[in-house]
Amino acid sequence: MGRSRYTSNSLIDGTHYETWSDPTASNVFGPEILDGVDTLEHILSAGERLDNLASKYYGDEELWWVIALANRIIDPFSLAVGTRLRIPADARQILDKVGR
Repeated sequence: MGRSRYTSNSLIDGTHYETWSDPTASNVFGPEILDGVDTLEHILSAGERLDNLASKYYGDEELWWVIALANRIIDPFSLAVGTRLRIPADARQILDKVGR
């Protein structure tokens, strides 16, 4: 089984929830994640979000985390207009590397 991009947490009442983990905390999620992966460059425009970009490039907005992982983005809601993003041309290459 591959590594998850989430960290499991529990509240005092036993409720379980998951939060985005720091993709820079492991070599699996370090810069070498893009080794051998063709990428495109995308400059973030006003109103764009990672889920929009995943839909545009992969046809699946739920693959937003592939773009976040490739760019070592911890907080996808704090991206500034003009940010240069590396978009893996084929999401499958990243999915295979993380065991998904």
